[in-house]
Amino acid sequence: MIRLILFIQLLMGFSLAETQNAPVRVYTYDALTGKGSFAAYLGEEFKKKGGSVEWISFGTAGEALNQIVIEGEKTRADVIMGLDPVLFQKGADRKIFEPVSADVKRNIFPELLLKQAPAFVPYDFGYLAFVYDNRVTPALSSPSLESFVTQIRKTDKVVLQDPRTSLLGMEFLIWTREKLKSGFSQFWTNLVPHILTISPGWSGAYELFLRGQAQYVLSYTTSPAYHVMRENKDHIRAVLFQEGHFKQVEGLALLKTSKQKHKALELIRLVLSQEAQTQLPTYQWMYPVHKNVKLPKEFTKLEVPKMAEMNWQRVFREKEQWIKEWTLIMSKKSP
Repeated sequence: MIRLILFIQLLMGFSLAETQNAPVRVYTYDALTGKGSFAAYLGEEFKKKGGSVEWISFGTAGEALNQIVIEGEKTRADVIMGLDPVLFQKGADRKIFEPVSADVKRNIFPELLLKQAPAFVPYDFGYLAFVYDNRVTPALSSPSLESFVTQIRKTDKVVLQDPRTSLLGMEFLIWTREKLKSGFSQFWTNLVPHILTISPGWSGAYELFLRGQAQYVLSYTTSPAYHVMRENKDHIRAVLFQEGHFKQVEGLALLKTSKQKHKALELIRLVLSQEAQTQLPTYQWMYPVHKNVKLPKEFTKLEVPKMAEMNWQRVFREKEQWIKEWTLIMSKKSP
């Protein structure tokens, strides 16, 4: 009996040591990871604090969340990064997220926090916009979301992201449905002839735009800052609509099944620290959520659009029907 007890204690010791030495595993999307990425920066900084991170990336944040759902209680993930309110709600409905204390989020702009959702932790935000090259595409005169399709040239092409696979694509679908209401179907029907392709995610869509295969791509109002700071080029511009733009808030969440919540919370604190948030704009090309961060001058020169209001309860309730409507319209697109 004594030998059995000693053997069990030995096994428990090995298990504890394995957990203590294990990296914090973060499921996220491809564009956040890789060489020179925000994930790489965070990994190096976390290492200095005695921790380690394993980044497990997927094509989109939606795919990362789906994988966690499939893995269930056996998921290897401790944290998921790249959620917007829609994706977060999908996980929250399954009760897979752990609430994070208000103390951790004390420096975040209050308006970015989701009401009655303590598990959602914002880490950056930005405004959706069509981006174009002003060397080959003329600026539009006082454009609006509704008039965009009628103002662009007949031969102009647009690259979009698929709302069934892309967070950005889903948000644009929500934006058009919430803003245009009964004009939703007509807007998309008019846009169809201009669509070059529907990309699974942002990276593929933006690459097509950079190759000159389309005049417009759905991206962010902050995208021009990248070209100024990294390439010293100022010809990439964002189309700004008079009535406002969809405000994307990216967040992360701690998994209830994580066996190392303390270490995961330390990583979350690092992501939200003033030091990391100061670096975020030139990694993510988005705005930081920390209230006290000074933006690079290239960001301060950008015009910040008004925020288009969304009824999130209606979005959560009706988005699946909107996707069906959108899919039907797209099925009529000529090959």
